[in-house]
Amino acid sequence: MDVKPGELRCPRCFKQDIAPSLPRGVVDAIMKMSRRVPRHCRACGNRFYVAEYKVRALSV
Repeated sequence: MDVKPGELRCPRCFKQDIAPSLPRGVVDAIMKMSRRVPRHCRACGNRFYVAEYKVRALSV
């Protein structure tokens, strides 16, 4: 399997069928403070956290 840098894959099954997961509970609130957001794999159902990246526009 060839995994490219920055490519989002499930840590359990390594598939790329990843979707945002709705926040739920205290753990998600704590993870949000550490800038981690929940995602889930549609293939195996695994729920995990990824770093939150915000795209900012460049001012010219």
